[in-house]
Amino acid sequence: MAAPSGFDVDLSPCDVKVGEKYAVRVPGHEAVLALEFRKRLSNGVLRFTELGTDQEFNFPIPQWDDMRSDRRACRISDLRRGRSAEEIEDIDPLALLDPEEPNITLKESAQRRLAARRLEWARTLRFYVIRYDEAPPGRGRVGIREFIDDLYEVARVDRKLPLKPSPQQVLRAVDHCGVPGERPLSCFLARNGRHDRGKRWPEFTLELAITMNTDFWSIPTKRKCDVISAFYERFDKENDRRAEERKKFEESVFRHGIRTPFSG
Repeated sequence: MAAPSGFDVDLSPCDVKVGEKYAVRVPGHEAVLALEFRKRLSNGVLRFTELGTDQEFNFPIPQWDDMRSDRRACRISDLRRGRSAEEIEDIDPLALLDPEEPNITLKESAQRRLAARRLEWARTLRFYVIRYDEAPPGRGRVGIREFIDDLYEVARVDRKLPLKPSPQQVLRAVDHCGVPGERPLSCFLARNGRHDRGKRWPEFTLELAITMNTDFWSIPTKRKCDVISAFYERFDKENDRRAEERKKFEESVFRHGIRTPFSG
């Protein structure tokens, strides 16, 4: 027997689960609210309550999907170490912080910029993949390229997504980031810069490579050779810096001697 309209139904809507918490920009509220997902109603409305007050907020599924896509609703993760590479990742909190905030270090600012780039790239891929699901253009490179070109102005102007993926990147995302009808943003974040190559390269190299790709796809006037040249230039500078630090350390050790608990 079907539940009457408005009755509570415990289903698994979109990419939300009962008990999950989200930082949400709710229309009409200046501050970001912390909401907890409670249930899905039979009419397709998602019900949340505000932490601390239990005030209810209801969002239709299409509205919630848009809010998740454009960062108005971000899952608040319970951070823990040692997660499996197969587990779906959530939005990096650093992506939501201002890289221009005063009194933070250059390293912290760079980390925030990188997290924001990764999030923007994940949102970009999701935009094209969802459109692919709605009207598949096939898997030929020419057809996919025309598909991307036709959507680019909409993505850039309406969705504020200036990055332009290649046909291969779109097809990889189609194949590996969820399935039609079930493509939450977290699926795209889970694969964004997190491949097996991470086992072979230090974090600095991976971050530099992501920056290089982002610059290439976001600045139409940049040539591939210029971007690659800039990558190697920064890579060499970092190697030189580390070599200099190692040299200073070794000179200090030889100058003062290696002191151990057994030294006289």
